[in-house]
Amino acid sequence: MAKSDENQILKSNTVQPGEAMEVADAYEYTMALANFANGKNGQKSIFIAALRGMPTNKVVGEFTHKGVKYPELKKRNYMINAGLEQVLAVILADTTEARYKVKAYFRDVLGVADEGFLEWLNTFSFKGDLYAMREGTPFFSHEPLIKMKTDFEDGQVYESGILSIINRQINVATTAYDVLLASGGKPLLEGASRRSFGLQDSLNLSRASII
Repeated sequence: MAKSDENQILKSNTVQPGEAMEVADAYEYTMALANFANGKNGQKSIFIAALRGMPTNKVVGEFTHKGVKYPELKKRNYMINAGLEQVLAVILADTTEARYKVKAYFRDVLGVADEGFLEWLNTFSFKGDLYAMREGTPFFSHEPLIKMKTDFEDGQVYESGILSIINRQINVATTAYDVLLASGGKPLLEGASRRSFGLQDSLNLSRASII
């Protein structure tokens, strides 16, 4: 068992909803900084999360090649929406601690001196409108799953986080529905914790499979 001394604190890598600012991609902040530098910040924008095309990952059988069995895959006709509750938790969370850390990083580590940009970080919170498709709803490609209306810079901060949440849960919810249809009404059990990427992920995937 690992031991910690007085100079080391062991902690989980779980990201809390209010810490979404800390895991946004660098390019999202770089674009925001460029907007402030060129006086183009604060433009009202619409962000839409949608699937460009259906994946070919529906298992419909299996085939054997050189003695090895492989799943036979078919392109999906639709998928099942999921992950909205976790998206809302991130957007509505208190960002006080995270925005202080992000501002300090840009100011003290990267040497950013743009006062407008730093003040935006210092007071950041979601101030827009959010529209979304209900969880559990079948959807097709190019249908809006989430629509966000807000300032361009604010929307960018959440882009990567939203995609990381819904991508995983939509895949699990859709696959769970495949299993439900194939079971013929038999009782089903899920074991998300054995196939997840962490403790919080296991809960989210269990939730998605139930949806």
